[in-house]
Amino acid sequence: MTITITIGCPASGKSTWARQQQEKYVADGQSCAIIERDMIRDALYGTASSEAAAKWYYGQGTADFIAAETAVSEIEESMLVAAIDQCDHVIVSDCHASPASYRQTMATIDQCRHMIERHHEINHVYFAISLREAMVRNEGRANAAEIVPPDIVRRMHVGAARRADSLARDGVHVVTIHALPASDFQHSADPRHGVARAGSSA
Repeated sequence: MTITITIGCPASGKSTWARQQQEKYVADGQSCAIIERDMIRDALYGTASSEAAAKWYYGQGTADFIAAETAVSEIEESMLVAAIDQCDHVIVSDCHASPASYRQTMATIDQCRHMIERHHEINHVYFAISLREAMVRNEGRANAAEIVPPDIVRRMHVGAARRADSLARDGVHVVTIHALPASDFQHSADPRHGVARAGSSA
């Protein structure tokens, strides 16, 4: 079993990469679940419309927002536990830009230690992208509802970089992916992170 935790700001390529990995596993006859908060939010609150998405993002900090996010977290936790129990591979495709979100994911995984085989792997994948490129990709999304407010992209861009660096300083192996989307990338050595470089620069 592998459990992969993604780290990256909006529009850094996490969802695209997760779907590509899922397709590879399925083609190999292995099951793979993708756990993603945005999908849960959309299912619960209909954030797929641009108006609803904007209202959601700018409602952060309110009592209603906190209650809604708590519900999302509870469902995400249940889905992650079920996926660990049932699937060969699990990808938690979230930003994990804040310490709290990362701690929540790791706490859920720790609760499942009795279900995880001894030879399981927990992988961390950081999607490195310049803030400018992230902004361009975010604004260029085909679905307007998926466009994240620029101030949130900036905040998560900083948070994701700090999270990856913090894990590396703690001795956690972090694979860094540059210049997604790309399906063919090569691995090269890095003193702190494993690096997967795409064919084009970001």
